[in-house]
Amino acid sequence: AAVGAPDAIMGAVYSYTLVGGNWVQTQKLPQPLVSCNPNGIGFGNSIAMRDGLLVVGQPLGCPNGLTAAVFVYKLVNGNWVLNQTIQPFREFSSFGTSVALSGNTLAIGNPGDGNGPGSGTVSIYTNNGTLFLPQAIVAAPSNTFQAFTGESVALENNFLIAGAPGLTVSGGAFVFMRTGTNWTLQQTILPRLNTAANFGVSVALQGGVAVIGAPGASDDNGILGGAALIYGGPAFGLGNTFVQLQKLTPVSNVRGLGFGTAVSVRNGTVVIGIPFRTIDNNPLAGAADIFLQSSAKTNWVLAQELAAPDASDGAQFGSAIDFAESGIIIGAPFDSPIMTNSGAAYVFSSSETNQLVIDSAGASPSRLGPPNHKFIPVTVSVMTQGNDVSCKITSITSNQPVNGTGDANTSPDWIITGDLTALLRAERAGNIKTDRIYTLTVQCNDIFGNTATRNVFVTVPHDQGM
Repeated sequence: AAVGAPDAIMGAVYSYTLVGGNWVQTQKLPQPLVSCNPNGIGFGNSIAMRDGLLVVGQPLGCPNGLTAAVFVYKLVNGNWVLNQTIQPFREFSSFGTSVALSGNTLAIGNPGDGNGPGSGTVSIYTNNGTLFLPQAIVAAPSNTFQAFTGESVALENNFLIAGAPGLTVSGGAFVFMRTGTNWTLQQTILPRLNTAANFGVSVALQGGVAVIGAPGASDDNGILGGAALIYGGPAFGLGNTFVQLQKLTPVSNVRGLGFGTAVSVRNGTVVIGIPFRTIDNNPLAGAADIFLQSSAKTNWVLAQELAAPDASDGAQFGSAIDFAESGIIIGAPFDSPIMTNSGAAYVFSSSETNQLVIDSAGASPSRLGPPNHKFIPVTVSVMTQGNDVSCKITSITSNQPVNGTGDANTSPDWIITGDLTALLRAERAGNIKTDRIYTLTVQCNDIFGNTATRNVFVTVPHDQGM
Protein backbone atom coordinates (compact mmCIF):
# COMPACT_ATOMS: atom_id res chain seq x y z
CA ALA A 1 0.00 0.00 0.00
CA ALA A 2 1.06 3.59 -0.52
CA VAL A 3 -0.21 6.79 1.09
CA GLY A 4 0.36 10.28 -0.29
CA ALA A 5 1.15 13.32 1.83
CA PRO A 6 1.01 16.16 -0.72
CA ASP A 7 0.84 18.92 1.88
CA ALA A 8 4.05 17.90 3.58
CA ILE A 9 7.06 20.06 2.72
CA MET A 10 7.42 19.41 -1.02
CA GLY A 11 5.21 16.33 -0.55
CA ALA A 12 5.99 12.70 0.15
CA VAL A 13 4.68 9.17 -0.35
CA TYR A 14 4.91 6.47 2.31
CA SER A 15 4.89 2.81 1.34
CA TYR A 16 3.72 0.01 3.62
CA THR A 17 3.97 -3.77 3.54
CA LEU A 18 1.69 -6.25 5.28
CA VAL A 19 3.78 -8.25 7.76
CA GLY A 20 2.11 -10.74 10.07
CA GLY A 21 -1.24 -9.00 9.81
CA ASN A 22 0.18 -5.51 10.48
CA TRP A 23 1.07 -2.77 8.04
CA VAL A 24 4.70 -1.73 8.42
CA GLN A 25 6.22 1.37 6.84
CA THR A 26 8.99 0.28 4.50
CA GLN A 27 9.93 3.45 2.66
CA LYS A 28 9.41 7.20 2.41
CA LEU A 29 9.59 8.57 -1.11
CA PRO A 30 10.54 12.27 -1.20
CA GLN A 31 9.74 14.65 -4.02
CA PRO A 32 12.39 13.96 -6.70
CA LEU A 33 12.71 17.45 -8.24
CA VAL A 34 14.47 19.34 -5.47
CA SER A 35 15.27 22.48 -7.42
CA CYS A 36 11.80 23.92 -6.94
CA ASN A 37 10.20 26.29 -4.46
CA PRO A 38 9.29 23.94 -1.57
CA ASN A 39 5.78 25.31 -1.15
CA GLY A 40 2.77 23.82 -2.90
CA ILE A 41 4.39 21.10 -5.00
CA GLY A 42 1.63 18.55 -4.47
CA PHE A 43 3.80 15.42 -4.80
CA GLY A 44 1.56 12.52 -3.71
CA ASN A 45 -1.67 14.26 -4.66
CA SER A 46 -2.64 11.17 -6.68
CA ILE A 47 -1.42 7.57 -6.52
CA ALA A 48 -1.93 4.39 -8.52
CA MET A 49 -0.29 1.04 -7.80
CA ARG A 50 -0.35 -2.18 -9.76
CA ASP A 51 1.89 -5.15 -10.53
CA GLY A 52 5.12 -3.75 -9.12
CA LEU A 53 4.54 -0.22 -10.40
CA LEU A 54 3.77 2.88 -8.33
CA VAL A 55 2.63 6.06 -10.09
CA VAL A 56 2.66 9.35 -8.18
CA GLY A 57 1.12 12.58 -9.41
CA GLN A 58 2.49 16.06 -8.67
CA PRO A 59 0.01 18.46 -10.27
CA LEU A 60 0.85 21.80 -8.68
CA GLY A 61 4.41 22.22 -9.79
CA CYS A 62 6.49 25.34 -9.28
CA PRO A 63 5.61 28.94 -9.90
CA ASN A 64 7.11 28.70 -13.41
CA GLY A 65 4.81 25.77 -14.23
CA LEU A 66 7.63 23.54 -15.40
CA THR A 67 7.56 20.84 -12.79
CA ALA A 68 4.04 19.48 -12.75
CA ALA A 69 4.88 15.84 -13.33
CA VAL A 70 4.05 12.20 -12.80
CA PHE A 71 6.69 9.86 -11.40
CA VAL A 72 6.80 6.12 -12.09
CA TYR A 73 8.52 3.84 -9.59
CA LYS A 74 9.41 0.16 -9.98
CA LEU A 75 9.63 -2.31 -7.13
CA VAL A 76 13.21 -3.61 -7.09
CA ASN A 77 14.26 -6.03 -4.35
CA GLY A 78 11.50 -4.75 -2.08
CA ASN A 79 12.27 -1.03 -2.62
CA TRP A 80 10.59 1.51 -4.85
CA VAL A 81 13.08 2.95 -7.35
CA LEU A 82 12.31 5.93 -9.60
CA ASN A 83 12.13 4.63 -13.17
CA GLN A 84 10.59 7.46 -15.17
CA THR A 85 9.49 11.09 -14.94
CA ILE A 86 6.61 12.13 -17.21
CA GLN A 87 5.90 15.82 -17.77
CA PRO A 88 3.16 17.54 -19.77
CA PHE A 89 3.60 18.96 -23.22
CA ARG A 90 2.44 22.40 -22.12
CA GLU A 91 3.46 24.54 -19.17
CA PHE A 92 1.15 25.92 -16.47
CA SER A 93 -1.03 22.81 -16.31
CA SER A 94 -2.40 20.58 -13.56
CA PHE A 95 -0.93 17.43 -15.05
CA GLY A 96 -1.11 14.59 -12.52
CA THR A 97 -4.22 15.72 -10.65
CA SER A 98 -5.45 12.15 -11.12
CA VAL A 99 -3.80 8.92 -12.27
CA ALA A 100 -5.06 5.41 -13.10
CA LEU A 101 -3.42 2.13 -14.14
CA SER A 102 -4.93 -0.82 -15.98
CA GLY A 103 -2.69 -3.50 -17.43
CA ASN A 104 0.07 -1.72 -19.33
CA THR A 105 -1.94 1.49 -19.73
CA LEU A 106 -1.58 4.68 -17.68
CA ALA A 107 -4.05 7.60 -17.70
CA ILE A 108 -3.07 11.01 -16.32
CA GLY A 109 -5.67 13.71 -15.70
CA ASN A 110 -4.91 17.33 -16.51
CA PRO A 111 -8.07 19.32 -15.74
CA GLY A 112 -6.39 22.68 -16.31
CA ASP A 113 -5.43 21.85 -19.90
CA GLY A 114 -7.59 21.50 -23.01
CA ASN A 115 -9.48 23.29 -25.75
CA GLY A 116 -10.26 26.26 -23.55
CA PRO A 117 -9.60 27.55 -20.04
CA GLY A 118 -10.11 24.62 -17.68
CA SER A 119 -11.56 22.41 -20.39
CA GLY A 120 -9.30 19.52 -19.39
CA THR A 121 -7.49 16.61 -21.00
CA VAL A 122 -6.33 13.10 -20.14
CA SER A 123 -2.97 11.83 -21.39
CA ILE A 124 -2.72 8.11 -22.07
CA TYR A 125 0.51 6.12 -22.08
CA THR A 126 1.32 2.46 -22.70
CA ASN A 127 4.23 0.55 -21.22
CA ASN A 128 6.71 -1.13 -23.58
CA GLY A 129 8.15 -3.21 -20.77
CA THR A 130 10.56 -0.50 -19.69
CA LEU A 131 8.93 2.91 -20.03
CA PHE A 132 5.51 4.45 -20.56
CA LEU A 133 5.25 5.92 -24.06
CA PRO A 134 2.56 8.40 -25.23
CA GLN A 135 -0.42 6.84 -26.96
CA ALA A 136 -3.06 9.59 -27.02
CA ILE A 137 -4.40 12.76 -25.45
CA VAL A 138 -8.18 12.79 -25.13
CA ALA A 139 -10.00 16.02 -24.46
CA ALA A 140 -13.41 17.37 -23.72
CA PRO A 141 -15.20 18.67 -26.80
CA SER A 142 -14.62 22.28 -27.77
CA ASN A 143 -16.51 25.04 -25.96
CA THR A 144 -16.47 23.14 -22.66
CA PHE A 145 -14.67 25.82 -20.70
CA GLN A 146 -14.23 25.11 -16.98
CA ALA A 147 -15.37 21.49 -17.41
CA PHE A 148 -12.18 20.34 -15.63
CA THR A 149 -12.11 17.05 -17.52
CA GLY A 150 -9.62 14.74 -15.83
CA GLU A 151 -10.29 15.95 -12.30
CA SER A 152 -10.79 12.22 -11.73
CA VAL A 153 -9.96 9.27 -13.99
CA ALA A 154 -10.74 5.56 -13.94
CA LEU A 155 -9.36 3.03 -16.40
CA GLU A 156 -10.24 -0.57 -17.18
CA ASN A 157 -9.03 -2.40 -20.25
CA ASN A 158 -10.16 -0.29 -23.22
CA PHE A 159 -12.46 2.07 -21.33
CA LEU A 160 -11.53 5.36 -19.70
CA ILE A 161 -13.94 7.44 -17.65
CA ALA A 162 -12.91 11.04 -17.01
CA GLY A 163 -14.81 13.09 -14.48
CA ALA A 164 -15.72 16.62 -15.55
CA PRO A 165 -17.36 18.22 -12.50
CA GLY A 166 -17.67 21.60 -14.22
CA LEU A 167 -19.15 20.34 -17.49
CA THR A 168 -22.64 21.56 -16.56
CA VAL A 169 -24.08 23.20 -13.48
CA SER A 170 -24.41 19.67 -12.09
CA GLY A 171 -21.21 18.16 -13.52
CA GLY A 172 -20.58 15.34 -15.96
CA ALA A 173 -18.25 12.63 -17.15
CA PHE A 174 -16.87 11.40 -20.45
CA VAL A 175 -16.40 7.78 -21.50
CA PHE A 176 -13.59 7.15 -24.00
CA MET A 177 -13.05 3.81 -25.73
CA ARG A 178 -9.90 2.42 -27.32
CA THR A 179 -9.93 0.54 -30.60
CA GLY A 180 -6.46 -0.63 -31.49
CA THR A 181 -4.38 2.37 -30.49
CA ASN A 182 -7.07 4.99 -31.11
CA TRP A 183 -9.19 6.53 -28.38
CA THR A 184 -12.56 8.09 -29.23
CA LEU A 185 -15.29 9.74 -27.20
CA GLN A 186 -17.93 7.07 -26.70
CA GLN A 187 -20.40 8.70 -24.31
CA THR A 188 -21.11 11.84 -22.32
CA ILE A 189 -22.77 11.14 -18.98
CA LEU A 190 -25.06 13.95 -17.83
CA PRO A 191 -27.23 12.85 -14.90
CA ARG A 192 -30.25 14.77 -13.74
CA LEU A 193 -28.95 16.35 -10.56
CA ASN A 194 -29.23 19.65 -8.77
CA THR A 195 -26.99 22.66 -9.35
CA ALA A 196 -23.50 22.38 -7.81
CA ALA A 197 -23.77 18.59 -7.45
CA ASN A 198 -20.10 18.29 -8.51
CA PHE A 199 -20.83 15.06 -10.33
CA GLY A 200 -17.51 13.71 -11.61
CA VAL A 201 -15.28 14.88 -8.79
CA SER A 202 -14.53 11.21 -8.11
CA VAL A 203 -14.81 8.09 -10.25
CA ALA A 204 -14.00 4.38 -9.96
CA LEU A 205 -14.28 1.55 -12.48
CA GLN A 206 -13.79 -2.18 -11.98
CA GLY A 207 -15.49 -5.29 -13.27
CA GLY A 208 -17.64 -3.22 -15.62
CA VAL A 209 -19.12 -1.29 -12.67
CA ALA A 210 -18.55 2.47 -12.68
CA VAL A 211 -19.15 4.62 -9.61
CA ILE A 212 -19.19 8.41 -9.97
CA GLY A 213 -19.36 10.71 -6.98
CA ALA A 214 -21.49 13.84 -6.68
CA PRO A 215 -20.75 15.20 -3.17
CA GLY A 216 -23.00 18.23 -3.65
CA ALA A 217 -26.06 16.30 -4.85
CA SER A 218 -29.37 16.02 -3.02
CA ASP A 219 -31.42 12.97 -2.18
CA ASP A 220 -35.09 12.50 -3.12
CA ASN A 221 -36.09 14.79 -0.26
CA GLY A 222 -33.85 17.61 -1.44
CA ILE A 223 -31.25 17.20 1.32
CA LEU A 224 -27.81 18.13 -0.05
CA GLY A 225 -25.78 15.40 1.61
CA GLY A 226 -24.21 14.08 -1.58
CA ALA A 227 -24.70 11.07 -3.82
CA ALA A 228 -22.86 8.44 -5.82
CA LEU A 229 -24.26 7.04 -9.05
CA ILE A 230 -23.58 3.48 -10.17
CA TYR A 231 -23.40 2.60 -13.86
CA GLY A 232 -23.25 -0.76 -15.57
CA GLY A 233 -21.09 -1.06 -18.68
CA PRO A 234 -20.37 -3.70 -21.30
CA ALA A 235 -20.01 -6.43 -18.67
CA PHE A 236 -23.77 -6.06 -18.09
CA GLY A 237 -24.55 -6.78 -21.74
CA LEU A 238 -25.28 -3.12 -22.40
CA GLY A 239 -23.03 -2.70 -25.43
CA ASN A 240 -20.32 -0.07 -25.26
CA THR A 241 -22.31 2.37 -23.16
CA PHE A 242 -22.73 2.84 -19.42
CA VAL A 243 -26.29 2.87 -18.09
CA GLN A 244 -27.28 4.20 -14.67
CA LEU A 245 -28.29 1.38 -12.33
CA GLN A 246 -28.70 3.15 -9.00
CA LYS A 247 -28.26 6.40 -7.11
CA LEU A 248 -26.78 5.95 -3.64
CA THR A 249 -27.36 8.52 -0.92
CA PRO A 250 -26.39 8.53 2.76
CA VAL A 251 -28.60 7.31 5.56
CA SER A 252 -29.29 9.85 8.32
CA ASN A 253 -28.79 12.44 5.62
CA VAL A 254 -28.08 16.07 6.45
CA ARG A 255 -26.79 18.94 4.39
CA GLY A 256 -23.10 19.07 3.57
CA LEU A 257 -21.96 15.51 4.37
CA GLY A 258 -19.87 15.28 1.20
CA PHE A 259 -21.07 11.74 0.42
CA GLY A 260 -19.28 10.79 -2.81
CA THR A 261 -16.14 12.87 -2.26
CA ALA A 262 -14.21 9.60 -2.74
CA VAL A 263 -15.42 6.34 -4.27
CA SER A 264 -13.98 2.88 -4.87
CA VAL A 265 -15.26 -0.44 -6.22
CA ARG A 266 -13.85 -3.95 -6.12
CA ASN A 267 -15.63 -7.13 -7.21
CA GLY A 268 -19.01 -5.47 -6.90
CA THR A 269 -18.43 -3.99 -3.44
CA VAL A 270 -18.73 -0.19 -3.42
CA VAL A 271 -17.24 2.09 -0.76
CA ILE A 272 -18.25 5.76 -0.53
CA GLY A 273 -16.46 8.43 1.49
CA ILE A 274 -18.44 10.82 3.72
CA PRO A 275 -15.69 13.11 5.04
CA PHE A 276 -17.94 15.72 6.67
CA ARG A 277 -20.15 13.45 8.76
CA THR A 278 -20.25 14.02 12.53
CA ILE A 279 -19.13 10.96 14.50
CA ASP A 280 -19.62 10.71 18.28
CA ASN A 281 -20.22 14.47 18.50
CA ASN A 282 -17.01 15.16 16.53
CA PRO A 283 -17.95 17.45 13.62
CA LEU A 284 -16.30 16.69 10.27
CA ALA A 285 -14.77 13.51 11.70
CA GLY A 286 -15.89 11.61 8.60
CA ALA A 287 -17.10 8.12 7.71
CA ALA A 288 -17.37 5.68 4.81
CA ASP A 289 -20.25 3.46 3.73
CA ILE A 290 -19.87 -0.06 2.32
CA PHE A 291 -22.52 -1.18 -0.18
CA LEU A 292 -22.84 -4.78 -1.33
CA GLN A 293 -24.09 -5.87 -4.72
CA SER A 294 -27.29 -7.87 -4.59
CA SER A 295 -27.71 -11.28 -6.18
CA ALA A 296 -29.57 -9.54 -9.01
CA LYS A 297 -26.30 -7.65 -9.73
CA THR A 298 -28.15 -4.43 -10.59
CA ASN A 299 -28.65 -2.86 -7.18
CA TRP A 300 -26.61 -2.28 -4.02
CA VAL A 301 -27.55 -2.32 -0.34
CA LEU A 302 -25.84 -0.65 2.61
CA ALA A 303 -23.90 -3.24 4.62
CA GLN A 304 -21.81 -1.22 7.05
CA GLU A 305 -20.64 2.27 7.96
CA LEU A 306 -16.98 2.66 8.90
CA ALA A 307 -15.47 5.37 11.07
CA ALA A 308 -12.10 5.91 12.67
CA PRO A 309 -11.91 4.19 16.06
CA ASP A 310 -10.40 7.41 17.41
CA ALA A 311 -12.69 9.79 15.53
CA SER A 312 -11.69 13.42 16.01
CA ASP A 313 -12.94 16.87 15.05
CA GLY A 314 -12.16 17.85 11.48
CA ALA A 315 -10.19 14.72 10.54
CA GLN A 316 -12.29 14.25 7.37
CA PHE A 317 -11.96 10.48 7.37
CA GLY A 318 -13.27 9.26 4.00
CA SER A 319 -11.54 11.87 1.85
CA ALA A 320 -9.66 9.10 0.02
CA ILE A 321 -10.52 5.41 -0.37
CA ASP A 322 -8.97 2.37 -1.99
CA PHE A 323 -8.95 -1.38 -1.57
CA ALA A 324 -5.82 -2.70 0.11
CA GLU A 325 -4.33 -6.18 0.14
CA SER A 326 -6.39 -7.29 3.11
CA GLY A 327 -9.27 -4.84 3.24
CA ILE A 328 -10.03 -1.18 2.71
CA ILE A 329 -7.69 1.77 3.25
CA ILE A 330 -9.27 5.13 4.10
CA GLY A 331 -7.55 8.48 4.35
CA ALA A 332 -8.16 11.14 7.01
CA PRO A 333 -5.97 14.04 5.80
CA PHE A 334 -6.65 16.35 8.75
CA ASP A 335 -6.37 13.82 11.53
CA SER A 336 -3.88 14.82 14.22
CA PRO A 337 -2.29 11.67 15.68
CA ILE A 338 1.20 13.21 15.83
CA MET A 339 0.82 16.91 15.15
CA THR A 340 -2.02 19.17 14.07
CA ASN A 341 -3.48 18.13 10.70
CA SER A 342 -0.63 15.72 10.02
CA GLY A 343 -3.09 13.19 8.59
CA ALA A 344 -3.60 9.46 8.93
CA ALA A 345 -4.74 6.43 6.97
CA TYR A 346 -6.79 3.57 8.41
CA VAL A 347 -6.87 0.01 7.11
CA PHE A 348 -9.99 -2.00 7.86
CA SER A 349 -9.36 -5.71 7.55
CA SER A 350 -11.58 -8.68 8.22
CA SER A 351 -11.36 -8.14 11.97
CA GLU A 352 -12.97 -4.70 11.71
CA THR A 353 -15.51 -5.48 9.00
CA ASN A 354 -18.36 -7.94 8.84
CA GLN A 355 -17.18 -11.51 9.40
CA LEU A 356 -17.98 -14.16 6.84
CA VAL A 357 -20.62 -16.52 8.23
CA ILE A 358 -22.43 -19.30 6.40
CA ASP A 359 -25.97 -19.22 7.78
CA SER A 360 -27.18 -22.29 5.93
CA ALA A 361 -26.36 -24.58 3.04
CA GLY A 362 -28.27 -27.37 1.40
CA ALA A 363 -28.55 -29.49 -1.74
CA SER A 364 -31.45 -30.04 -4.09
CA PRO A 365 -32.25 -32.85 -4.39
CA SER A 366 -30.83 -34.09 -1.09
CA ARG A 367 -31.87 -37.74 -1.69
CA LEU A 368 -31.22 -39.65 -4.90
CA GLY A 369 -33.19 -42.59 -6.22
CA PRO A 370 -34.04 -45.01 -7.50
CA PRO A 371 -30.46 -46.35 -7.52
CA ASN A 372 -30.34 -46.84 -11.30
CA HIS A 373 -26.63 -45.88 -11.71
CA LYS A 374 -27.52 -42.70 -13.60
CA PHE A 375 -26.12 -39.20 -12.96
CA ILE A 376 -28.53 -36.77 -11.32
CA PRO A 377 -27.89 -32.98 -11.37
CA VAL A 378 -27.54 -31.50 -7.87
CA THR A 379 -27.52 -27.80 -6.99
CA VAL A 380 -26.18 -26.39 -3.73
CA SER A 381 -27.65 -23.22 -2.22
CA VAL A 382 -25.75 -21.15 0.34
CA MET A 383 -26.90 -18.30 2.57
CA THR A 384 -24.10 -16.14 4.00
CA GLN A 385 -23.35 -13.03 6.01
CA GLY A 386 -20.35 -11.14 4.73
CA ASN A 387 -18.86 -8.78 2.17
CA ASP A 388 -19.03 -9.66 -1.54
CA VAL A 389 -19.06 -13.43 -0.97
CA SER A 390 -18.33 -16.07 -3.59
CA CYS A 391 -18.89 -19.78 -2.91
CA LYS A 392 -18.02 -22.98 -4.72
CA ILE A 393 -17.88 -26.73 -4.24
CA THR A 394 -14.27 -27.63 -3.56
CA SER A 395 -14.53 -31.41 -3.15
CA ILE A 396 -16.89 -34.36 -3.08
CA THR A 397 -16.37 -37.58 -1.12
CA SER A 398 -18.43 -40.65 -0.37
CA ASN A 399 -18.72 -43.05 2.56
CA GLN A 400 -18.79 -45.94 0.07
CA PRO A 401 -16.19 -46.91 -2.55
CA VAL A 402 -16.61 -45.78 -6.14
CA ASN A 403 -16.64 -49.37 -7.32
CA GLY A 404 -17.87 -52.26 -5.23
CA THR A 405 -20.15 -55.25 -5.12
CA GLY A 406 -23.63 -54.38 -6.31
CA ASP A 407 -22.98 -50.92 -7.75
CA ALA A 408 -22.32 -51.89 -11.40
CA ASN A 409 -18.67 -50.75 -11.18
CA THR A 410 -19.37 -47.37 -12.80
CA SER A 411 -16.84 -44.55 -12.54
CA PRO A 412 -16.69 -41.67 -11.80
CA ASP A 413 -19.54 -41.32 -9.34
CA TRP A 414 -19.44 -37.52 -9.18
CA ILE A 415 -18.47 -34.58 -11.39
CA ILE A 416 -18.30 -30.92 -10.30
CA THR A 417 -19.93 -29.03 -13.16
CA GLY A 418 -20.03 -25.47 -11.81
CA ASP A 419 -19.36 -23.38 -8.74
CA LEU A 420 -22.40 -24.79 -6.97
CA THR A 421 -23.54 -27.60 -9.25
CA ALA A 422 -22.52 -31.23 -9.62
CA LEU A 423 -23.57 -34.57 -11.07
CA LEU A 424 -23.96 -37.38 -8.53
CA ARG A 425 -24.55 -41.00 -9.47
CA ALA A 426 -27.67 -42.58 -8.02
CA GLU A 427 -26.16 -45.82 -6.78
CA ARG A 428 -24.97 -47.51 -3.60
CA ALA A 429 -23.06 -50.66 -2.79
CA GLY A 430 -25.34 -53.65 -2.64
CA ASN A 431 -23.21 -55.45 -0.11
CA ILE A 432 -23.19 -52.58 2.39
CA LYS A 433 -26.42 -52.38 4.32
CA THR A 434 -26.35 -48.63 4.95
CA ASP A 435 -27.23 -45.50 3.02
CA ARG A 436 -24.64 -44.03 0.70
CA ILE A 437 -23.81 -40.47 1.70
CA TYR A 438 -22.09 -37.97 -0.60
CA THR A 439 -20.33 -35.13 1.21
CA LEU A 440 -20.02 -31.91 -0.79
CA THR A 441 -17.61 -29.42 0.79
CA VAL A 442 -18.46 -25.80 0.01
CA GLN A 443 -15.97 -22.98 0.56
CA CYS A 444 -16.94 -19.31 0.62
CA ASN A 445 -14.57 -16.32 0.41
CA ASP A 446 -15.06 -12.57 0.74
CA ILE A 447 -13.02 -9.56 -0.42
CA PHE A 448 -11.21 -9.33 2.92
CA GLY A 449 -9.75 -12.81 2.69
CA ASN A 450 -12.20 -14.41 5.11
CA THR A 451 -12.95 -18.07 4.41
CA ALA A 452 -15.75 -20.27 5.67
CA THR A 453 -16.61 -23.87 4.80
CA ARG A 454 -19.70 -26.03 5.20
CA ASN A 455 -20.42 -29.66 4.33
CA VAL A 456 -23.61 -30.50 2.45
CA PHE A 457 -24.89 -34.08 2.37
CA VAL A 458 -26.77 -35.99 -0.33
CA THR A 459 -28.05 -39.49 0.41
CA VAL A 460 -28.72 -42.51 -1.72
CA PRO A 461 -30.93 -44.57 0.65
CA HIS A 462 -30.26 -48.26 0.97
CA ASP A 463 -34.05 -48.61 1.18
CA GLN A 464 -35.09 -48.09 -2.45
CA GLY A 465 -38.44 -46.86 -1.30
CA MET A 466 -36.63 -43.69 -0.17
